[in-house]
Amino acid sequence: MALITDPERRSKDIIAGGGVERIPLSDAIRSQLGQAQAEHVPHLYAEAGLWYDALATISDLIDATPADAGLRQQRAALLEQVGLTSIAAYDATNGR
Repeated sequence: MALITDPERRSKDIIAGGGVERIPLSDAIRSQLGQAQAEHVPHLYAEAGLWYDALATISDLIDATPADAGLRQQRAALLEQVGLTSIAAYDATNGR
């Protein structure tokens, strides 16, 4: 990904990259997910180290029930864990 700040001076571009590793769910996690209430699923993903799945699941729950401030607090806590403090603060207070 590149952010072009000055089209005339491409050497000033801000460039970032990354990757995502896809792994199969263990039988234990699959079993826990099958028995969990929807609001607990993000926590199970986070405990298993599946951050993107945790974030996607909590975001889907927020989309389904946007007035639930507790869900936003959970997502903010998840964002805090990976150092996204300003985004977490916004989500917890202003993102409603």
